Amino acid sequence: MNRVITVALAVLVIAGIAWAFIPKGNEPSVGIQPPALTPEVTAAATVTATPISQVTYTGNNITVKIDRDRGFYVPAQSNLKIKLGDGIVWVNEGTYSLTLISKDGLFEDQILDNDKRKTHIFTNTGTFAFDIVVMGVKKFSGTVTVEL
Repeated sequence: MNRVITVALAVLVIAGIAWAFIPKGNEPSVGIQPPALTPEVTAAATVTATPISQVTYTGNNITVKIDRDRGFYVPAQSNLKIKLGDGIVWVNEGTYSLTLISKDGLFEDQILDNDKRKTHIFTNTGTFAFDIVVMGVKKFSGTVTVEL
């Protein structure tokens, strides 16, 4: 009985495959062709490029080590002078977390836990102020002056 069922299923499968691929009587032998379309130009577009001054990252990163209790490990780093395209890497060297705040809106407030970093590449000239805040209380501040 199992052989009969197996043979019947095999015949049905082969018949189904043959029926799917055998051409039918009245169908055209060529596939359906879309009508030929001729593009019509109604107006010419004019594009003018506006030059944009881009700052290239220099690859220079200054690491600023901070601690919520000690402040800046190198006190002179509280007021840095850097070149346009340089970066600053703030590193929390302390045991407890602190918050780095850009007073000029360069980035969102950054919570830095122990040994966490925040890197920012400076793409505009000027003097930018930063605060270090612990539990809502400003502990110390610094500036970064970016020159050409």
